[in-house]
Amino acid sequence: MVKRFERANEGQDVIRQILTDCLPSRIPADTVKEIRIRGRIVQLVVPDHAFKFHVDRWVRGEGLDILRKNAQRSISAVKVISR
Repeated sequence: MVKRFERANEGQDVIRQILTDCLPSRIPADTVKEIRIRGRIVQLVVPDHAFKFHVDRWVRGEGLDILRKNAQRSISAVKVISR
């Protein structure tokens, strides 16, 4: 069953667990302060940089299964953006 989130702050713990399982070693999981979901962009907020990557579909619209399926592929192409 697909779980949907109505508000941006819902499901942060579940999303964090999925993402930290797939994070490359250059992004330590304990440095992630916030996970933002904006449409098809999932942004991991860390103290000095934001790591931004795309997932194929809108997480809140399609549910966590889509994020689970696409996280590894998406995170492998992480770009570091300066704030």
